[in-house]
Amino acid sequence: MKLLDRFTGSMLGMAVGDALGMCTEFMRESDIPEFFGMTVDGYYSNPVLSYQPGEYTDDTEMAVCISESLLTCGKADLQDIAARFVEWGRSCRDIGNLTRSVLDRIRRGEDVRDAARAEWEATGKISAGNGGLMRTAPVSLFYFDDTEAMMKASRDICRITHYDPRCVLSCMAQNVLLWGLLHGNSPEEAYELMCDSLADSFNDEEFDEAVTLGRERPVRDMTLAVPGRSGYTYLCLTVAVSALMNYEDFRTPIVEIINKGGDADTNACVAGALLGALYGEQGIPQVWLDELSGYSYISRLGRSFYERTGEAE
Repeated sequence: MKLLDRFTGSMLGMAVGDALGMCTEFMRESDIPEFFGMTVDGYYSNPVLSYQPGEYTDDTEMAVCISESLLTCGKADLQDIAARFVEWGRSCRDIGNLTRSVLDRIRRGEDVRDAARAEWEATGKISAGNGGLMRTAPVSLFYFDDTEAMMKASRDICRITHYDPRCVLSCMAQNVLLWGLLHGNSPEEAYELMCDSLADSFNDEEFDEAVTLGRERPVRDMTLAVPGRSGYTYLCLTVAVSALMNYEDFRTPIVEIINKGGDADTNACVAGALLGALYGEQGIPQVWLDELSGYSYISRLGRSFYERTGEAE
């Protein structure tokens, strides 16, 4: 498989998963077949959201902000990324509560490196949502040739809005997995690379349990619409690892994820970025690409990341 196909596949897989999961976000698993009358395997509207079928949500919109900043600045410029987040937040149709609160702090003049920590501490140091994880994939694509810089940027960009160490670790894990896949590693090799890369930096039993569960249990055997926990960063990471390790195509795990409800768009978005890198753009069902709003632009971002690599033809 050509490297370009992995780059565009990862960006498009992220957006496709997001747009597919949008229609079942916030729903209970048992309500989905009753509401839609079938297994959901395409783009539909959501009864409580303003997006149209085929449109992606804030997950991909924030990833686009990061992508545009990285490509424009040539580095992880936290001030520039935060400014893009703030500007996006003025007119976005959906935004996470924590992200909104932190961006409000930045808008009022708090330092980009302090705002998320201040909000985390003010709310009891308990918030560990998936809002950092959902947008992190472009970091791995940008730093394809520099793993050390990729790890640092994964941490720093997450901390613009999500300071909790669990959020940071999730982003680093996702991007190591993605980095391995982009370099042609098998899922097993990418998983081992993730474990080895993070072993000396963290000692988090819950993280170990999350990724181990993902490695061993397919999505179909999970409950993802969990009140008060559906948006937990480690749950999202578990789903992504499961999609990568327990399936042999792009479509099957994505369909299973979106029919589980809960934070379906983010779960499918994060998993889609990994699966897209593994199977390439060619592995994503063509009908999903054809009906994705913004397909051309997302694909072009993937190509722009690829053209920065030392392997671009």
